[in-house]
Amino acid sequence: MKEEYLHHVFKRKMLGNIFKTINNKKLKVLDFGEYNFNAGPDFLDAKILYDGHVWVGPIEFHVNASDWYKHKHQHDVAYSNVVAHFVYKNDVATVHIKDYLIPTVELEGKIDKQHFEKYQGLLNANAEILCHDQIKRLDHAIIDEQLNDSIKERLWRKALIVIKDIEANAGNRDKAFLLAVARVFGGTVNQLPFQSVIEKLEPKWLAKLNYDAFKTEALIFGIAGMLNFDSEDDYIGQLQEEFRYQKKLFDIVEMQPQNWKYSRMRPHNFPDIRLAQFNAWLNNRIATNEFLVDKWQFENWRQSFKIKLHPFWEKHFRLKNPTEKLVTTSPTNGFIDLIFINAVVPYVYAIGLWEGNDEYCNRAMQMLKQIKPENNSIIRDWKRAGVKVNSAFETQSLLELKKQGCNRKKCLFCALGKSILNR
Repeated sequence: MKEEYLHHVFKRKMLGNIFKTINNKKLKVLDFGEYNFNAGPDFLDAKILYDGHVWVGPIEFHVNASDWYKHKHQHDVAYSNVVAHFVYKNDVATVHIKDYLIPTVELEGKIDKQHFEKYQGLLNANAEILCHDQIKRLDHAIIDEQLNDSIKERLWRKALIVIKDIEANAGNRDKAFLLAVARVFGGTVNQLPFQSVIEKLEPKWLAKLNYDAFKTEALIFGIAGMLNFDSEDDYIGQLQEEFRYQKKLFDIVEMQPQNWKYSRMRPHNFPDIRLAQFNAWLNNRIATNEFLVDKWQFENWRQSFKIKLHPFWEKHFRLKNPTEKLVTTSPTNGFIDLIFINAVVPYVYAIGLWEGNDEYCNRAMQMLKQIKPENNSIIRDWKRAGVKVNSAFETQSLLELKKQGCNRKKCLFCALGKSILNR
């Protein structure tokens, strides 16, 4: 038995509203209260009729009555006004708050076994998507409802990171945006060192260097700690010489080169080539505030990635090691879309939250509908299950639902799972 299942059947009034306590007294629920998603008792502002009196306050649930003591609720002031204790099994004689005996209801005999077995079958399904075989029978409106909920949860979670960066940089939104873009350039493996480069990089340094692509490239690679090696290559020598001057000029403390990872990575994702692309984009990018104007066009974003790197990069994925094959130096459309999905859209949503502007939040969600759907094993699973995927709006929603719902077996918090259980 899971506590969240008890919450579900209580919330849906599947247990009725009249109960007997463990000391054989009648308890009637007059108002089921509000489900509490945060810390504290499970249902707030409930109303019960017990022992001839109407009591108003929280109701707490546990699988076992002894969990009250295991969780130390008797010492927590948040639980000091609990009016009833609902448990699956009553395995202790009484539960008290100080000298007050909390009315306790045992639910084991009131659970619908068929419904519970259906719930267990869903949780124990041998599939990545727990309801895989039942989705095709669901109304499309239910799927759309969950997709809308999941995309809001995903964007809210990502936007909080952007807001934290804005606050950490004294309200500097542009710095927060650059950090978001840098994390995507770094990918899963090099996300943190990419972020460190931007944290060390002062915008005034770029202005001092007149946004010269060569000078800013030397600056970025120097900060990254990637220029401390001997080389006979002329271009590398020029970068090293330029950074020696910048290091003294700006009093720069370099990163340690061992921060950068290369193992099990495709050459096109090596941090060296990605830093070079980031630098070129940095000198060609559109103003951050353009994403917030009404007439903004997605094509403007793509245009900012029409960049040209120094010929050196046509034969290098890494500074130290030339390659015989010709290197495609421009980011692919797929990678450009990835940055848009994971940096631009969360940034716009974050500004909406920051300013209390729902229009920006809605715009962020609409932006995703302009992007082609992602293609990975998780999305292919959803498509095989019968979910229609038209854009990155759906794919981002489904990735969130898989991570926060299916992986954690949170079917009772999902519109799909609840619909299947309640049919």
